[in-house]
Amino acid sequence: MRFWPFGKDKEPKDVEFVSRVVSGTTRDGSIVRAKVTVSLQEALTSRGADEIVDDAARGLAAALSSAEEPNALVGQEAVLARDTLARMKPRQEVRGVDVVALHIVSESAILTPRPISSNPPAAHAPISSRPPSGGSSRPSPPGPRRPSSSSQMLAVRDSRLIPEGASVETAAYAIVPLLRDASTRVLVGILRACDLVIVRGMRLDSSSSDDLGDLVPASTAAPGRFADERRDELSRWEDKLGRRKIDGLRTEASAIVCYFLHTSLTRADVESKVSTALLEAAAHSAFEEEGPLSELPRYLGHAGDPTDELAAKVLSVLKESSDVLGSFTVMLTPVLASLQEDFAFASRQIKLSGVKA
Repeated sequence: MRFWPFGKDKEPKDVEFVSRVVSGTTRDGSIVRAKVTVSLQEALTSRGADEIVDDAARGLAAALSSAEEPNALVGQEAVLARDTLARMKPRQEVRGVDVVALHIVSESAILTPRPISSNPPAAHAPISSRPPSGGSSRPSPPGPRRPSSSSQMLAVRDSRLIPEGASVETAAYAIVPLLRDASTRVLVGILRACDLVIVRGMRLDSSSSDDLGDLVPASTAAPGRFADERRDELSRWEDKLGRRKIDGLRTEASAIVCYFLHTSLTRADVESKVSTALLEAAAHSAFEEEGPLSELPRYLGHAGDPTDELAAKVLSVLKESSDVLGSFTVMLTPVLASLQEDFAFASRQIKLSGVKA
C-alpha cells in the first residue's frame, strides 16, 4: 500500500518522464554531477517509473566513475546518455534517455565562471549589513548527524556559475530557486513524517534512517518550481491541517534552509559582511513572509543538532506530544542531510566568484 497521498490503494499511471540527479567520482578522485531524464513510451505509476530511473541513475553513476578525470566529461552529455542507456536493463517502456547539466563539484576542479542567463531583479529595500542574531563569527554549528547518500537529493541542477565579481543582489538572485526548492523539500518531508509518525503511528529509531532516503521524491520541475509540482499534495495537507498550521510549518522549513545557507557560507569562508547581505537578499526574494529570517537566530543559537530543534518546533506547531520527538527526528534527518551538498556547492561558487558587498 502506498503511503501517499493519504493511503490511496491504487496508484495512478500518470508519470511520462522521470529524472534523477546523479553524482560520480572519476578515477582521479574528482566529483562530477549530472541530471538524467528517462522518457517513457507510455505513462507509468510512480513506483514503476522510479524503478526505471533508478536503473538509469546507476548506469550514469558507472559512466561518470569510468572517466579518468572530470574535464574528459565536460560537453559529453550526449555520449553519457548513450552509455547510460547501454548500461540499463533492456526495457520496452523506455523511449529515450537524456543527460544534462553536467558540472564539476569537487573543490580541486578548475571552474571558469560563466554569466547566468537571467537578469537580476530590480533592487528592493536596502539590505541590512547587520548579521542575524548570534553573529556569523560564531563557530559553525554541526549539520545533521548523517551525511546524504541518496541520489534523489534536490540538487543544484544547473551547471551555470555566478559571474566573477557579481554583486550581492546578482548572487542572491541566482540561488533563489535553490532556496525555494529546498524549503519545499523540507516542508514535504515534514508532512510525510507527520503522516507516518502521527497519523499512522509508526515508531522509528536511528537505525531506520538509512531506509528513509526516498521520503521526498526528486524534483522533475524547473529550478524553483518544486512547490508547483507538489501543489496537489500540499493542498490536501492544507485542507487537513488548516492554513495556519501549514504556514507555520512552511516558515520553519524556510528558516532551517536559511540556516543551512548561513552555515555553508561560513564553512566556505565567505566574508561575514557578504554572507549576511547575501542571506538577507536571497531570503527576501525567495520567501514572501519575514518569518524565516526572524526564526533563524533560534537555529543559530541551538547548541545541538538542528534536526532536533526543527522536529521539536514542528510538533509544537502541530500541537502534538513530544513523545514522538525521536521518531520525527529520525524521519527528518535524511531530508535535511540531502540538502547539504547543494548548499556547499552553491557556497563554493559564491566564494569563487568573489562577490563583494
